[in-house]
Amino acid sequence: AGAFEIAAYEHLIYKVLPETKGKSKLGIQAFADALLIIPKTLAENSGLDVQTVILELQEERASTKMMVGLDVSTGQVMLPQDEGIWDNVRVKR
Repeated sequence: AGAFEIAAYEHLIYKVLPETKGKSKLGIQAFADALLIIPKTLAENSGLDVQTVILELQEERASTKMMVGLDVSTGQVMLPQDEGIWDNVRVKR
């Protein structure tokens, strides 16, 4: 669903990046952008418009502050925990 990646991206861009100085900003920006590869790939492999999906996910996350992800069957924003989708902590470390 990509919920963790969307939330981590938002945190890095809006909380960490403004407080960071110097060249470290470039690394944080690159890492945050790389996190979006997961939801982008889910969207693309589902035949959805990648830019539209990412914008919808980011807008929903910003307005609700909830862990939102992509329902690849419908192309809609959804709450992964409601669908029984859980990220493996060992993988995300």
